[in-house]
Amino acid sequence: MPPYTDLSVVSAPPLSVARVSPDPLQAERFLRLLYSGAPRGYLTLLHKGASGMACNFIDILSLTMDQIAARACQIATAADVYFGVGLRGDKLEAGKRGDASSIIMLPGLYADIDIRHADAHVQQNRPPNEDAAMEVLCSSGMEPSMIVHSGHGLHGYLLFEKPLGIDANNRQTVQRTAAALHSINAAHAQRRGWAIDNVADLARILRPAGTINWKDPQNPKPVTFEYTGRRYSLEEIEQHIAEQLAAGSRGFVGFGGFVPPPDPDFAAGETPVMQEGSGDDRLQDDVGNQEFPPARIEPIMTGCPWMRHCHDDAETLREPEWYGMLGIIGRCADGERLAHEWSKPHPKYTHREADRKLRHALTDAGPVTCARVAEETGGTYCQGCLCAGLIKSPITIGTVDTSPMDLAPDPANAPLLPPETTDSVGRVAPAPGAPLPPVQEPVPENASAPAAPTTTPVPWVQGQWPQPKPLSTTLPPVVAFDPDLLPVAFRAYALDVAERMQVPLDFPAAALLVALAGATGRRARIRPKRHDRDWVVVPNLWGGIVSRPGNLKSPLISAVLRPLRELEKAAIAEHKEQMGAYELELEAWEARKKAAFKAGDAFEEPKPERPPGTRYIINDATIEKLHVILEDNPQGVLLFRDELAGWFAGLDTKGRERERPFFLEGWNGDGGYTIDRIGRGTLYVEYVCISVFGGIQPARLQGYLTDAVLGGGGDDGLAQRLQVILWPDQETDFRNVDREPDRVAATAVDAVFQRVTKMSPAEPFATRFSDDAQELFDDWRGELETRVRKGKLPRFLESHLAKYRSLMPSIALLLHIADGSEGAEVPLAQAQRAADWCSYLESHALRVYSCVTGFAERAAATLGERISKGALGTRFSARDVQTHGWTNLTKHEAVLLALGVLQDAGWIRAVPRPKLPVGGRPTQDYVVNPAVHHD
Repeated sequence: MPPYTDLSVVSAPPLSVARVSPDPLQAERFLRLLYSGAPRGYLTLLHKGASGMACNFIDILSLTMDQIAARACQIATAADVYFGVGLRGDKLEAGKRGDASSIIMLPGLYADIDIRHADAHVQQNRPPNEDAAMEVLCSSGMEPSMIVHSGHGLHGYLLFEKPLGIDANNRQTVQRTAAALHSINAAHAQRRGWAIDNVADLARILRPAGTINWKDPQNPKPVTFEYTGRRYSLEEIEQHIAEQLAAGSRGFVGFGGFVPPPDPDFAAGETPVMQEGSGDDRLQDDVGNQEFPPARIEPIMTGCPWMRHCHDDAETLREPEWYGMLGIIGRCADGERLAHEWSKPHPKYTHREADRKLRHALTDAGPVTCARVAEETGGTYCQGCLCAGLIKSPITIGTVDTSPMDLAPDPANAPLLPPETTDSVGRVAPAPGAPLPPVQEPVPENASAPAAPTTTPVPWVQGQWPQPKPLSTTLPPVVAFDPDLLPVAFRAYALDVAERMQVPLDFPAAALLVALAGATGRRARIRPKRHDRDWVVVPNLWGGIVSRPGNLKSPLISAVLRPLRELEKAAIAEHKEQMGAYELELEAWEARKKAAFKAGDAFEEPKPERPPGTRYIINDATIEKLHVILEDNPQGVLLFRDELAGWFAGLDTKGRERERPFFLEGWNGDGGYTIDRIGRGTLYVEYVCISVFGGIQPARLQGYLTDAVLGGGGDDGLAQRLQVILWPDQETDFRNVDREPDRVAATAVDAVFQRVTKMSPAEPFATRFSDDAQELFDDWRGELETRVRKGKLPRFLESHLAKYRSLMPSIALLLHIADGSEGAEVPLAQAQRAADWCSYLESHALRVYSCVTGFAERAAATLGERISKGALGTRFSARDVQTHGWTNLTKHEAVLLALGVLQDAGWIRAVPRPKLPVGGRPTQDYVVNPAVHHD
């Protein structure tokens, strides 16, 4: 299952509200009631993240409803989750939510009735409680099939008997019926003095049951539902509504009690080409349809982050924001030209539709208010605006004819302004008691020059701020693992382990490959060249898996190493019996030797030899003990460390300096090693062959790789020997798999390890490539050597890739042995799979090294997230950052790196700190770009 889009922005809820939890079972039942029987379609799942609304399209045939519910509930632990009620025909491009024209399946019609709430809703002319909201839902006279308690309101569904396919034949009928249903509900609410949202648009998004409403973060509400069992046909709903409207008891109303009359220039039945919301979703407001003096677009663009967003993101702008934007620029000088210019980037732009919407925006509503913008966008743009709370509508900025360069200095150094109010058209009025500024009169069109501005200035940041660039927190992409890369006998077992433990398939695959290398060691070898007999490769490997704590690294590795552990357990038991016999034999030999000595006879009987102890896996041993183990096991062993970070730390411990070069030699697998020590004599082992595998956390990996990448004491090639190190994308959803392990698959793996461990290191299996495989290897190596020798790669990456010379033939040999073909040359198929393994592993190596090379960017992303949430205010120092102790930002040098990246990205600007009277070293602060939003 693919990882969920933008999951990185979801953080844990405050401890004070952690008791509220999503309900996956309720979410699953809710989705089944909606979509059971739908033959196909993509479900739109959305949540509000740090970069806006994250959107994902889920094929309902590729995931079960419980999987979709689990995914939604996982996000809902800390974010508001929404879903598109209508299913779409295709998966849309990233960042696009789509419009009603892409809906192909609808479970029913629906209504959204908000309840009055001071914190959750800006507009307070809502029904006062759930009873009042229920009255509106039932005003059509039809019993809702389903009632969702959204936390601060009710959603009512009139479900069809089964999901209804939407096509050209019935799309207009469904849209018309949905709009008519809303008109009945809205008219009833209007008679009570309330307003409701228009959700007649088929592309509307609502909250799914089973999730959490986080609008009031200190008092989150669970989203629950009731199912009445009542279902309807489209014809039944259409007929009932027609009777209601014919009775004349209700009038068709839309947002604010008005729906524009049909446009005679707009063909009957034609779907608006840029529509993604209904009339109520347009960013209209309560300013009123009054006459305004022509505004200027330049100061509006400079001062309003939301308007800059409308301009810069015009290609993907939603219809509600587009409509609200038209209401602003249409009232600016040369507004008609600007309206078309700003609208053209959208792929569904047409001149006629833009004209139509512009006329409606200018005649049927006033300029959009800041409050409505904040409500519709979640405050993403308004909270970073210096005019927030000082004006009522962005158009006010354009009617204040003062250049931003002439206005107030940096607000971080400016005194707080007194409270202000706004007049009926949204202009800033001074606080009570302050002198009223002169009113700016409209300038006649034939005037030669505008009068000098004398209005009260709106506060601005000194100088022009750039649009902040996005900060990337994503890791470099990695190649997806293909099960076909594994030996045939390993595939079913790896898939079984990955599914039962819900871990990436990469993890068991890597562990199996290195475990096979540890079992094989010097039992086999390959000559990568056709004629050069001096280059011989022993297929031992080093590797590991990178994952955060709690991601089941240890249980996974233990499961994969089970075959070797069982072999070692049997070997230990056998060795124990052998040692018992040896000790008896040795005792008898000692007795015979003693008797011969007393009798004065010569004793030439050789001393019994201690039986070697077969070992396959070691966890922690001194270098002296390793010499003893390797003397008994010339084929080599596998060093497994649950946490590789502990092994790395041990190699750098004082007094253990000899261990590092010992392991470096052990990677080659075919050389000896000697230690000379006073008092202990000479320790020599003829063959040092050690494979290494374990798990490591990203933060620990970063600390270890820093020297290897930046040229420190750890730059000796040990890090580059971790060739089979994987850092895959972790699954974001969870499926409980509780079943018996696949015993047949496990038996197949056991058979491979048993067969391999019976091979003798004294007479190793030696092979080479077949003719066509040799040709592939020669071509592959030629490309590798060219890349390594050109000098265009970082030094650490050159060193890493250079070791692929032996990695590729090592993997080819292991695959060849595992597939049971010891007696033949390595064929072309295995050579190709080994080359594919190298491509796959290289992508992971780039991700692994990025934990050091991309440190500044990640530190900047961490700091940027904190800034966007207001943790540092609008002005701060480097010391302010460091004292918080945030991840990657605990050291002064790291803070400076992050600040540099943020400055380059336009998030902050360095400003001198005012000098103190007592003097001291000059320092600087950092001011936050107003366009940086605060979640």
